[in-house]
Amino acid sequence: MNSESIVVRTAYRAGALDGISVSIPPTTVSGGAPLFPRVLGADRLRLKSAAAIGQFAHLVYEVLPASE
Repeated sequence: MNSESIVVRTAYRAGALDGISVSIPPTTVSGGAPLFPRVLGADRLRLKSAAAIGQFAHLVYEVLPASE
């Protein structure tokens, strides 16, 4: 697990994560670590905006609270 995943997972578990901003370049990689930790599934993310910034896609997600 990479250090970014550890930071996101720790902030998420502490209830301190309310949003995520990601810039994606137009390249592909054949392998690597997941972008988000497994505890933060797609059902917990709501896309708030998407924009082209140069050759990058800039995505902003809201992190939804856990349902009880």
